[in-house]
Amino acid sequence: MKRILLVAFSLCVVLAVEAARTDVLKSIRNHYKEILVPTDNPNDNLDQGRKQVLPDSGVSDSTTKDVYERQPLDADAIMRSVRSLNADGSWNDIDYESQTRSNWSPSYHTARVLEMAKLLNCKDSEYYQSKELAEGIHKALDCWFKKALVCPNWWHNQIGTPYNLGRAFMLLDGILTKDEVKEAVKVMEQAKFGMTGQNKVWLAGNVLMRAILLNDVALARQARDEIASEIVLGRKEGIKPDWSFHQHGAQQQFGNYGLSFVSSIALYAYLFKGTEFAFSDEQMDIMRNLVDKGYRWIVWHRMFDINSLGRQFYRQAPLYKAYNIATASRDLGFDFTFPTDRNDLVGHKHFDYSDMSVHRTKDWMFTVKMSSNRCLGAEYVNEDNRLGYYLGDGGTYYYVSGQEYYKVFPFWDWRKVPGVTVIDGEGLVPDLRETKSNNQSDLVGGLELNGNGLTAMELNRDGMKAYKVWISTDKFVASIGGGIQADSENCVTTSVEQRQKNHVLLEQLDGNGRWTPIYDNAKHFNIGGDQQTYWHDGTGYVVGGNNFVYAGTEYRTGSWSDNMGGYREPELLKGEVMYIYMNHGPLNRVPGSYQYAVLPNASKADVAKFDLKKEVEVLLNTSEAQVFYVPSTGKGCWVVSYGGKSVDFRMPVTLGESAQGGRPQMQRTTFAAQAPGLYYIELDGKDWKVVAKKEFELTK
Repeated sequence: MKRILLVAFSLCVVLAVEAARTDVLKSIRNHYKEILVPTDNPNDNLDQGRKQVLPDSGVSDSTTKDVYERQPLDADAIMRSVRSLNADGSWNDIDYESQTRSNWSPSYHTARVLEMAKLLNCKDSEYYQSKELAEGIHKALDCWFKKALVCPNWWHNQIGTPYNLGRAFMLLDGILTKDEVKEAVKVMEQAKFGMTGQNKVWLAGNVLMRAILLNDVALARQARDEIASEIVLGRKEGIKPDWSFHQHGAQQQFGNYGLSFVSSIALYAYLFKGTEFAFSDEQMDIMRNLVDKGYRWIVWHRMFDINSLGRQFYRQAPLYKAYNIATASRDLGFDFTFPTDRNDLVGHKHFDYSDMSVHRTKDWMFTVKMSSNRCLGAEYVNEDNRLGYYLGDGGTYYYVSGQEYYKVFPFWDWRKVPGVTVIDGEGLVPDLRETKSNNQSDLVGGLELNGNGLTAMELNRDGMKAYKVWISTDKFVASIGGGIQADSENCVTTSVEQRQKNHVLLEQLDGNGRWTPIYDNAKHFNIGGDQQTYWHDGTGYVVGGNNFVYAGTEYRTGSWSDNMGGYREPELLKGEVMYIYMNHGPLNRVPGSYQYAVLPNASKADVAKFDLKKEVEVLLNTSEAQVFYVPSTGKGCWVVSYGGKSVDFRMPVTLGESAQGGRPQMQRTTFAAQAPGLYYIELDGKDWKVVAKKEFELTK
């Protein structure tokens, strides 16, 4: 009798364990249904804001599709797709023979199947569990299973197609036939564990859906562990210790793979909640820090920073990427709102691993992106970012409204990326795939002190060298360049600004106090003097030095397909651009230099009285070192030492105090830099005291 009771008890335990194991998969599948069928809360700021994101046939970016998929279902459009199916389950407007690597046309077939499956599960719709809709799904799936299409780009085969169809399969529980389940498993078997960073997460997520189809708890647990294994710091690819994100080697990928990573982890955190698969507190803390100390810095008024887009310069990229991170943050349970009309984060941060600085005040934001031997500046992959060769050479963007650069890219001169110094030329910019984008220097870095920032780079690329510095304060950003030399007889230029024109561009000549408009399609140039002053859309530009300064507005034509190959049919557009740049002339004999300041959110009166030489006194500007006295940041000096040697320069006799008649008396002094790097120094008696420093990270 005891043996019978023991056997019965053991059997009950086995059945209970098996039931619990099955319950985990059932819970995950139910959570899929909850999160995949969108809701529309009229009082929810994110739900309503996402409606600004419009369908864009040229976009292959998964993050924009994630945002668009959270919008309310368009039942009429979905049913039109169902009723336009051919007898074989195909659609006439899809090119099933496409061999493109980006924006692969057949992917729209899988996307439509997913939308149909969502509508079938939408309890608020008249098409909930509709027989007509279900028949359309079966027909479309049968077509896909029979065609067994393969894309030249591995990503679609192993990630994109299984991701779209896998989610549809999660919604079609009880609707798929046994034969369809077998075919579904074949589709999902294209994804296997492997790779790194977000690619690893995507693949593991697809394996998770295969495990649910097979009711394989062990495989599901392995998939969960693969996903969770990427929520760590310090690997070659993935989350970096400075809270940036790398993929494709040492390359900042906030807006591409990093954003997909946050979005994916937010999805799985929701799917696993309340189960044994739930992420640990430590893993959730890492995600919170990635959002708080990484992504919050690069979104302004719910628009994504241009320097953080990666290679994805799509039509609505700054908008949808900002809504993606805001949505993912909320899905993770975080309280960061990414507001549209205010700024809750003030300060200065340099991302050491990604060669990028961000400066935020209450009213404006500034970013600068560089590159080095340690970090790539840009990539050209799958026809994305054909013209982005110079993006990592010191690209700078200034935000007040957040709309300054929105949809400007078809009209850009890609040799005049704001902030960059280049050898000018005609024709297309160099091809990133052939020449790559890394700057051949270790001397790139940033330093923060009391909310102010110093950012510096030695630019060594394509036969040109330039020593570029940005000083960020609470009122302005000063940009200084020195030691600029090129092995070409072509002119060298430095771009100050290139953005959408919004209102009139004004200039002030000779400090006479009168603002003169620069009319449409007019280009004014001034031979350098003490300073040239401009004002446009609430931002001032003050340019000094002995350079030709060109400023104007211009109607230009262009197409999104010029830079982004996913836009298959070039549509010629027209837009108006405001620009300011300097022409240094040929620099193959005598080194060139420049100095300018940008004053975001400044009145015309404030810009008119801004004295560049007094606000930023350049004490030394060579290829060996640069020294600056900026009274508004303190009584000391900012120093960049490229050689790590003693720095000799002339300084005011009494820093901060002018001698009778104006300019301070000057005397020679020496600061002994111990290593190449950035410093803030103050006088301690007759000696210099290092208040703050950041040595350049040398690779050799």
